[in-house]
Amino acid sequence: MTDIFNSFLADSFMKGMEITRESDVLDILHDPGSNPPWRYLLVFKQTEYLLRTHSGVVETVTGSVPVEVRFPPDYLLTADPGLYLRIAVMLDPRTLWGPYTGFFHPNYDPITGAICLGARFAPGTPLPALIFHVYTIITYENYSVDERNCLDPAAARYLREHPEAAASLRVTPLRRRRQRFQVTVASQGKGV
Repeated sequence: MTDIFNSFLADSFMKGMEITRESDVLDILHDPGSNPPWRYLLVFKQTEYLLRTHSGVVETVTGSVPVEVRFPPDYLLTADPGLYLRIAVMLDPRTLWGPYTGFFHPNYDPITGAICLGARFAPGTPLPALIFHVYTIITYENYSVDERNCLDPAAARYLREHPEAAASLRVTPLRRRRQRFQVTVASQGKGV
């Protein structure tokens, strides 16, 4: 690994941990054996999403959504037009292994687990931006209803025909809102 890539990874780790400290929704796990880490498990907790049951019924559920993010060695310099499909993979929350076949989203491939980050996703996108981007996808703030431009055409069709399904999902802000307080001390005695 180059010094530039190592610096990128170290900066990503530091800023990713900062987001975790400011979030009630996100936990980040990383491989303690790699320093700096190049692979992360993002666990979005208590997230509402659409689940397609084995019988084909679509329902709203609340639970953890684990997403593995990997920064390949060529991440900063690649010209790979398919990079946006190689970075983030959703895992089954019950086993943390294999794709989550029930997650129902146009930008998600239930066979491979790949999350489509969009063709405009750029090499070198830092971890904080990637975290926010993935969160907008799994909370249905960002999805395609064009069956020709998605990973799950059935999900695109469903959301096009039932836009209220995504609109009704509760989305918790990724970061806690910062409270600003102004304290005024009133004089209690008579001035001399």
